[in-house]
Amino acid sequence: MRSRRCPWSLTPYPYWVIRRYDDVYIMSLVKLELNNTMLANDDGSLPVTPDRFADWLLMNIPFEIQTVQKILSFPTNIQRCRYFVLWIFQK
Repeated sequence: MRSRRCPWSLTPYPYWVIRRYDDVYIMSLVKLELNNTMLANDDGSLPVTPDRFADWLLMNIPFEIQTVQKILSFPTNIQRCRYFVLWIFQK
């Protein structure tokens, strides 16, 4: 049974489908993994909006040039953040 308070309760899709496109949720996954791997500390210096967070990741994590070009080819920030999640979990 779905709760009426959840945003996914208004759609016919299950919550995991909605979560795939929830920019705040994906940003929290990246932040959690960055804290676990000690690549960055969440001491308030990390951006709080997903668009600035994707740009911050590009500037502060040493990617290869081909990877940066691939990330910049994505048209939306949610796609960039999803790629960061995949990249972090592959490492």
